Amino acid sequence: HELSPSDVYALYSVKNGAKEAIFAATDFGLVKSEDMGETWSQCELPGATAVTALYFSQAYDGNLTARTSTGLFATKDFGEHWTTVTFPLPASDIYDVAVPPDTSGPLLVATRLGLYSSLDGGATWYANLGGIPASTVSTVVYRAPSVAYAVEYGRLYESSDGKIGRAHV
Repeated sequence: HELSPSDVYALYSVKNGAKEAIFAATDFGLVKSEDMGETWSQCELPGATAVTALYFSQAYDGNLTARTSTGLFATKDFGEHWTTVTFPLPASDIYDVAVPPDTSGPLLVATRLGLYSSLDGGATWYANLGGIPASTVSTVVYRAPSVAYAVEYGRLYESSDGKIGRAHV
């Protein structure tokens, strides 16, 4: 299938040493180009169709997480190999994902039922740690290896130890 610009949800550029890759999230899956868009290859995300977002850490270390119509997928090698991330909620409930800048931090997922965290790459999930209410968390982001922010109904929450608590703003 040939992609048109209207098929693309978003473009992402990720640098791997001297090599740069461009990813396009589309209704037909995730496609990748390593030659500045001259050629594209389909990423193998088993059972997934539409890819709605791609998330990566500030460290650009090869750890990427894709949000698809069927759930989350992760790679540790810049998209060469993908694995399914088991998540307790349907894909439609996921709003945002924060990939930690190093492996000691939790993977964070913002959902309509609150913030979820996993310290083991998605094998085990914990809901709403640190006092954030079990309500819609619209976005989550890492600022540094141990500092993350989440927004829940206009309230900003901050983490400096892997547990999200109310920020003083």
